[in-house]
Amino acid sequence: MNYKVNTGLTNFRKVIFQSTNSSTGEKKDPPKDKVLILYWSTYFGNQVVCDEPTPRSKICNNANLKHCTIPCEITANRSRAANSSVMIIHARDPQFPPIQYSHIPLVLFTWENPVYSPLVSKPEFVSKFNYLMSYRPDLADFFLPTMDTPTVEPKPIPFVNKTGLIAAAFSHCEKARTVYLKELMKHIQVDSYGKCLRNINAGLKERYHGDFKQAKTKLLRNYKFTIVFLNQDCDYFVDDQLTHALNAGTIPVFMGTDKVDELLGGNLKKAIIKVRDFANPKKLAEYLVMVSQNETLYNRYLTWKYHGFQFPKSFLTTPQGQGMQFLTHPQYCQLCETIAASRKTGQFKKKGSVKPEYCKPRKVHDWLPNSNHSSY
Repeated sequence: MNYKVNTGLTNFRKVIFQSTNSSTGEKKDPPKDKVLILYWSTYFGNQVVCDEPTPRSKICNNANLKHCTIPCEITANRSRAANSSVMIIHARDPQFPPIQYSHIPLVLFTWENPVYSPLVSKPEFVSKFNYLMSYRPDLADFFLPTMDTPTVEPKPIPFVNKTGLIAAAFSHCEKARTVYLKELMKHIQVDSYGKCLRNINAGLKERYHGDFKQAKTKLLRNYKFTIVFLNQDCDYFVDDQLTHALNAGTIPVFMGTDKVDELLGGNLKKAIIKVRDFANPKKLAEYLVMVSQNETLYNRYLTWKYHGFQFPKSFLTTPQGQGMQFLTHPQYCQLCETIAASRKTGQFKKKGSVKPEYCKPRKVHDWLPNSNHSSY
């Protein structure tokens, strides 16, 4: 049985929590029944800002905590450490609190794969934590997916009005995906807007400048296909490149984790073209040409855009499926409820419960096994 899900989905990753600290940073101690989450570390080297709308404030926002079943609050104010119930540390910013707070449980927070956040693969490091908040549904105590829920609006530009064929826009030139794209471009036209194999000199701002993501999505609407080559193939790792392409009403050409079907679910499984399904870039190019010339076949990939999500009940019960429904039970509520329950019994999950996450770095031959690219 399939279940239709509300198509007016809110982006469930973007708004997580917001501090209610005053401008002076002072706040009364929380009542005894409240769980106070303290984001202890920096985030990619930046101080976590909780009292103004900056790009970093998405990790410190109380908006989603109002639906929690118990009083729950998040702050980045270290002066409240003595009254905090649990502390969060970012995997890329391994800053630990002083020893006097060693009784307070620690949560390891990561949205990055192990190749670029290697500490999560080190048993000695992860053994310091009680809980894991991560994009890995098979490992995390509190699951936070790395891709935003796609939106069915606006509807795609009609097939006959799309002026572009394939767009690419990535600026981290990881070798395997760059070599594969270079080979693909020998067989089909690809407009590359990023730093990698750039052949278009206008139309898109730099990645971290202003409204880059909105501008990118608007640009992609005019293309039939979008290159979505992730930077590694780690299990369950998907980033917002995929969301950008889906939101734009284009077909993602996907290189990345083999677990992607588990993350998309339902009719979204049929929304992407997977590089892994083709023997080589030439075969992929031939298929893209065929789809680009067949309106009926092309629009099958966009069925979800026109008819909404259709997920089987089995998917809706998974962590990813629950997130796609934007249930009013966010992961930070789950953290608060878990801590509150453990506080009553006096038994938190033990340090050392978090397991290391491993991922073998991608190689060119993983995607081009019959080619020699040693000279690249």
